[in-house]
Amino acid sequence: MMIRYEYSTRIFNNDNFYVTALFDGTLSKAKAASELRNIQRIISHFPVHSKLKLASLQRKQKAIVNLLLDVHGHQILNNGLFNGDPHPGNFLMLSDGRLGLIDYGQCKVLEKDKRLTLIKLVKELGLSRVDNKAVEAAMYDFGYRFQNSNATAIQSLAEFFFDSDSGSRAAGYTNPQEYYQQLQQLNPCKNMPDEAVLVARTSFLIRGMGALLGVNVETSKSWSRIIIEHP
Repeated sequence: MMIRYEYSTRIFNNDNFYVTALFDGTLSKAKAASELRNIQRIISHFPVHSKLKLASLQRKQKAIVNLLLDVHGHQILNNGLFNGDPHPGNFLMLSDGRLGLIDYGQCKVLEKDKRLTLIKLVKELGLSRVDNKAVEAAMYDFGYRFQNSNATAIQSLAEFFFDSDSGSRAAGYTNPQEYYQQLQQLNPCKNMPDEAVLVARTSFLIRGMGALLGVNVETSKSWSRIIIEHP
């Protein structure tokens, strides 16, 4: 088990410089707190230009993750044809600053009815107040089947697949697989549509890249802003 600490300090032009520290969970709270104070002390003595460079790098990283998120959301929700394998090895940073997307060996086509149902689900998950009954209906329309009608568990699974890892973190899980197993115990998923697998994989992979780069990704909240309404 790992314990995550975040430290931020205000620097010039209202930017925040964030550092994430991971400590072995076997450390005592006092020892972990002492280590965190050491990190804070080191950061406080960073030269200003170093902080600015790091802050600039973080802004670029966030822009890259958000662009990847938007591109794949557009492919899935607006085109219905997408690359379901967006791992870091399938992107190229071009010399002019553009991103190159390669290796479309795991493409998936979403039929119109499935795509429109997924749009409903994404829109609902993107709201600040989510209606778990609306999520449950969209999940059933998409092809999911569950053992019981525990709408809260169904919403948690939908958020886990298509939005963020916040539920897993809030429940105290450091391993997403353990959280998924817990959700399966609450309300076992009896059928997962094939179309959902690569959409969820896309969400997981981009969220994972975001986590590595210090960017919090909420897939549905981002995708709900780029949906093109078709007549």
